Amino acid sequence: MVTRDGHTVAPGAADGFGQLGGLVPSGRGLTVAVLAHDSQRRALQPWLQHYAKCRAVVLSEEEAPEWRLEEAGVEHRVIRHGLKGVFRGIQSMPTPDVIVSLLSSEHLPVGAEDQLSLFASIFPFIRKGGAYVVDRGAAGTSFDGFNAWLQLIAAAENRQETTEIKPPERELARAIGTVAASRDLLVVTKRVDHFVKLKEGNLTDLLPAREPDLDLRVLETRRGGELETRARVVPHETDAPHTSWPTAFEYPALALRQYDGRIALSGATLMYSGHTILPDSFRWHMTANPDNPHIRSTRAGFARIGSAYRPTRELSGAYYQLDSIHPNHFGHLMTEVVSRLWGWDAAKRENPKLKAVVLGNPQNRRPPTLAKTLFTAFGIDESDVVWVDQPVWVNSAVSATPMWHNAHPYFAHPDIEETWDRLSEGLDPPRERSPHERIFVSRGPGLGRRACRNAADVEAFFQSRGFHIMYPEKLPLAQQVALFRDARVIAGFGGSAMFNLMFAKAVETTIVLNHESYTARNEHLFAALKGGNLHYFWSRADVDPSARGRSKAAERSAWDFDFARNGEALTKLLAGL
Repeated sequence: MVTRDGHTVAPGAADGFGQLGGLVPSGRGLTVAVLAHDSQRRALQPWLQHYAKCRAVVLSEEEAPEWRLEEAGVEHRVIRHGLKGVFRGIQSMPTPDVIVSLLSSEHLPVGAEDQLSLFASIFPFIRKGGAYVVDRGAAGTSFDGFNAWLQLIAAAENRQETTEIKPPERELARAIGTVAASRDLLVVTKRVDHFVKLKEGNLTDLLPAREPDLDLRVLETRRGGELETRARVVPHETDAPHTSWPTAFEYPALALRQYDGRIALSGATLMYSGHTILPDSFRWHMTANPDNPHIRSTRAGFARIGSAYRPTRELSGAYYQLDSIHPNHFGHLMTEVVSRLWGWDAAKRENPKLKAVVLGNPQNRRPPTLAKTLFTAFGIDESDVVWVDQPVWVNSAVSATPMWHNAHPYFAHPDIEETWDRLSEGLDPPRERSPHERIFVSRGPGLGRRACRNAADVEAFFQSRGFHIMYPEKLPLAQQVALFRDARVIAGFGGSAMFNLMFAKAVETTIVLNHESYTARNEHLFAALKGGNLHYFWSRADVDPSARGRSKAAERSAWDFDFARNGEALTKLLAGL
């Protein structure tokens, strides 16, 4: 047997846990999940008696009369859909201190190949310091093999030789504390906390059950629907396959939510309570396994949160979450933050003392001035904006579903145009009409990512055809708004400099120059609402697109605009405008 502190655990006795008892949490008020099968008529009773003063939940497909659960005041959950049902059953209860498995190999839920796969699926639910317990009498012949496997990965972790085991098992090796077996029992302790990632679709069902001390209220909703795109997309020649360009988007219903309780605001939109990561933490909240840069996603549905993102400070009051991955980055602000402004008015009416909160980078103590400029333009008073440079605990937080989703399934909620118009007016652009009907949005030197080496040649090409060359980062926001507002043709390098498309009022044609490794679809979403013709011209990147999906190195790759490939088609297009 293996322990983390190097000592040997003696075999257990038949009565209770014996000498293994020190490894298993005990006392009143524990939360215990017991996996059983109704054919085990007597095996469950000793466990229910042992945890009589705890909250015990029995999960099984059927309930045996001999269990007498109702008399014992024990909750029973009927498990459907095999292993998925077990997962859902434990997911929809407070974080367990102990999970007891009484399942033999022949009674494992459908989807669990063996004791190992059952354990791997549900062990992350257990809180740090808790334990997974297997009854040898119930597990039968699978007990010894399971024990041997656990001993192997625990020993590999102790020797820091986890390369010996497969990647999915390395996370288990990190999480396993002590593995100890007696004649009757196997106990596996947990030494790290995992957090369950909730998505919007199951939030109202699961959150009250998982975190009973946290109250959830929906302050406002917006309906979902289908948006017929107002743009015609013309993708020009490319060697790389790109996602199709749909003519319609399904956009989801939106919710403005208020959480009352102990909530962590940990930066980069990360919000969690207890052992639950809230769906407001994910800018791409509708992806299959949403992620956040401040968490370490493990198995699907779980993540770890490092100590750097665990709050040590309390912030009194109620706060509207207007954070982003990069609080001073124009592109992230104009998509992640702007898309959540829609709920501010209703939330402020509900609580006039509400503040907007932005978490900055502790290494960069500059106040998020760009964010505050946008908030002021929207109508949020500067005194209502709070900037903090470290994770904080709050007792009330409000957050809104984003209206923008630049990942599959892509969508832009049409109501976001109300926010864009309000920002445009609030930024107070010059009233006189801009003289530039054609603008080319370039990227200044020194911006680093996706540097176009022949940008000067591209600028000269467009300038010779009547385009005004602009560098948005060098202009006040109000002037940027005016240039985009009145332009009939907007061309430029793909990326955040083009996000001022939200202010366009007269655009007929949008032209985006991209390299093939940059897969973001923001310009497509803007055009879907703004209309006109959207032309994409592609060139090769220094770093090829990853065959496994998005790659930071590929997306940030330097490149040259390919005049040989695109020059003739681009010349013809511009001549016809």
